[in-house]
Amino acid sequence: MDTIQFLRSMEIFRPLPDEELTRIAGRLKERRFREGQIIFHKEDPGEAMYLILDGRVKVLSPDAHGQDRVLAFLEAGSFFGEMALLTGDARSTDVAAASDVTLLELRRADFEERVASHPLVLKQMLRLLAERQSETNLRLLQRDEEADTRTTGRGKIFVVYSTKGGAGKSTVAVNLATVLAQQNPEQVALVDLSLTFGHAPLMLDLQPRASLSAMGVEALSKFDREALTAMLDACSPG
Repeated sequence: MDTIQFLRSMEIFRPLPDEELTRIAGRLKERRFREGQIIFHKEDPGEAMYLILDGRVKVLSPDAHGQDRVLAFLEAGSFFGEMALLTGDARSTDVAAASDVTLLELRRADFEERVASHPLVLKQMLRLLAERQSETNLRLLQRDEEADTRTTGRGKIFVVYSTKGGAGKSTVAVNLATVLAQQNPEQVALVDLSLTFGHAPLMLDLQPRASLSAMGVEALSKFDREALTAMLDACSPG
């Protein structure tokens, strides 16, 4: 996909004519970041916005205990960093590469000259910003509810374990998870920690697109609830 076609695929640039897309494309600078690399920090000056050409980034903000909380994952075709350009304030969050990622950078001067002068683009951008903020607020509310659930002990973990192979651990675990999932749809997760063999997917006739055994040491050291959720999505039947 060439740059102009990519811009045309994005909702905020769709109202612009081809000649204006060509001008914007000429101002974009390609930037590449490795997984885990910080793209910008909170309180950094907002000198550019970014369009995600491929890969995925995560938006981070520290919680009350100083631990990074993932506010959102943004995929290819999304944009970020525009708030600082619109308000003139410093960055309000950290943003890091959740995978190897390729970005298109639009500097402040080019943004103000080429984008901010188009009311339709600003209208689209503000609408998408409002939707994104609403989704973030809902996600934070759900996390608080989940925290309350964990505090009151409503969640349960069942461990199927044996010191030797061939004892039927996978069979018991898969059947237990299946029965529980039938009783509690979309509320049950089966985690196969037999990393050497991993028979559970075979018994469920699944072909996972991700696995714990394929993760590097650094990725495992940063494994959190958001990473687990992303992996469960990758391993789900859908």
